[in-house]
Amino acid sequence: MKQSLLLGLTAAALVAAAPLMAQRSAQAPRTDRSVPNEAQPYQSTAKAPAAPRPMSQATPPNLRSGAVYTGLHGFYDYQSNGVMHGRLMVSKSDPKQVYSVYMLSTDGTDTTTVQSSRRVGYAHSTDGGATWSSTTEIDPGFRLGFPWLAIAADGSPYIAVHGDPDKQGNQTLIYTGSASSTTFTRTGKFERQSFTGRVGDQGNGVIWPSIIISPNDATKQVVTATLGPPTGEDDDPVHVARTPLGGNGPWDIVSDQPYSTSSGGRTVITTSAGGKIGMAYSHSDTTGSTPGIYYTESTDGGATWKDPVRVIDAESFPNESDTLGIRSNLDMTFLGEDPQIVVTGTINNLYREQGIWLWNSKNGARKIAGADSTMGLGVITAVAAFAQPAMDYVSYPSISVGDDGKHMVVVFQAAAMTHSYNSDSTAIDPFISDSGFHFFRIWAVGSPDGGETWAKPQVIQDFVGDGTDTASIEYPVASEFGKMGPDKTFKLWTTFQARRQPGMYAFIVTDVGGGTPANRGPINETYQYFQRTSLPPTFFGEPAAVENGDHQGNSLKLTGGYPNPAGTTYTVNFELPASGDATLTVYDMLGTAVSAGSLDMSYAGSYSRAVDVSALPSGHYRIVVSQNGRMASQQFSVVR
Repeated sequence: MKQSLLLGLTAAALVAAAPLMAQRSAQAPRTDRSVPNEAQPYQSTAKAPAAPRPMSQATPPNLRSGAVYTGLHGFYDYQSNGVMHGRLMVSKSDPKQVYSVYMLSTDGTDTTTVQSSRRVGYAHSTDGGATWSSTTEIDPGFRLGFPWLAIAADGSPYIAVHGDPDKQGNQTLIYTGSASSTTFTRTGKFERQSFTGRVGDQGNGVIWPSIIISPNDATKQVVTATLGPPTGEDDDPVHVARTPLGGNGPWDIVSDQPYSTSSGGRTVITTSAGGKIGMAYSHSDTTGSTPGIYYTESTDGGATWKDPVRVIDAESFPNESDTLGIRSNLDMTFLGEDPQIVVTGTINNLYREQGIWLWNSKNGARKIAGADSTMGLGVITAVAAFAQPAMDYVSYPSISVGDDGKHMVVVFQAAAMTHSYNSDSTAIDPFISDSGFHFFRIWAVGSPDGGETWAKPQVIQDFVGDGTDTASIEYPVASEFGKMGPDKTFKLWTTFQARRQPGMYAFIVTDVGGGTPANRGPINETYQYFQRTSLPPTFFGEPAAVENGDHQGNSLKLTGGYPNPAGTTYTVNFELPASGDATLTVYDMLGTAVSAGSLDMSYAGSYSRAVDVSALPSGHYRIVVSQNGRMASQQFSVVR
């Protein structure tokens, strides 16, 4: 079963740090307001949240940048408890075929109903994400959770989930569908007992599954899952099953390496172009072994696996006086045959040092994006009224690799803004909800050379914009591959969640760490969106920089737009050298302004704005962005 794993690398490092929220414990007030007191209380004017509406009355928010509602929505924050990788699939042979899954609750009446009505939804597009067919429940009336997608060669979807069909505790299940329908049939039900003959707490078996189609035998599936053992017992290893497609079979183990007891699918499995299967997983320190991010692989379709190697731990950071703490939300893909693992991390448990780290065998672990007050990326000092469990302020990375084998893009979520302060040290932050939670937006950071250099991050889906609804944008999932166009643009496919009020959390907790109280937040609808973004060459061309203050630009410029020609909306990408008022104006070719708007820009940095061109006749136009006497313009076309 086991082979030696020789990656030819220096093992990279991790020490599991205390929860980030511990920094909000009491500490002496600081008099230097340039580094605000991280324990300073936020003065909230919270309002009682409106009662949730039935799903039949739900209205999805009007978002920006061409985001399309997939038809999947529900209640509560189930996406927070797992990795994102297996929730979006795009067919490499036909990119018009796009598949997505979503974990939700169908009843938001109260905390009891959101637990009992947990479901798995599925959506499919045959036109590249422009329109969607969806079902909120792949097994109507049946409680399911933690979905992971695999797509067969004929386009048929397979979904691994966990549920409790026998009323004895959750276990891994497989659902099979067809490319032309949103109807599914349960075809696989795995043994509840683990390889060692145990079941977990509350009768749960081997759960939190992932699934892929075997790269060397398309009639086989490879399923991995884990067991959270009964309280006080040691962890079980990662389990694997190589069985007929859609069916079930006996569990085996990857190795005797212990696994974390934490829930939520902390395992990512994927394949390389050469047919290798790679697996990355997080392991916490519950049995005395070294915590960290581990990697293992199989070269025979999942029949045998090499011994796992700890690729990220405390030695990942060169300064011995510092500690690199790694969170459990991670993703992985291959660049050629080399695994690329992205994960959320922080140095010395500091908010201002939160960021996204990428590991590969050539460079080890390196920080590719981080909290930045100049850009409004993440939170430098956390003073919200409430801290949401499982939601770091820079988190949930997902990685996409271009089909040229060079370009890579990592999408992630980050809190919308750092804080400013009144003279009496009370916090001012327009980007915190009435209930005291942060809004989030989706960022992307890119590399043009296989991860050697990384450009500065840019927002690809904001939480607010002219003529659109305010919504917290969270839990991005990137397609594992992106398409490079003839104009050297990178076609990026993503899904994410939007909700009008941030902060709710589906699982009952009272403390997020360090004595910081948790708050479940208001129950309101969540909605899944799909977005296809064209990233121009300039997206990859900026110098890499992740330290505070390094991202301030000195010029205003437009960095591309899409689609061109446009139909109903045209999204323009631009960079501003300063915060403050700006204008966006569309002119026809005679120089007549046909559309104009004022923009209140809250930070210097990158923006995307969707412009309504549905009333304009076919022809050529010029869009102009101006601020403080500077302006930049570019031409685009409208076709009817």
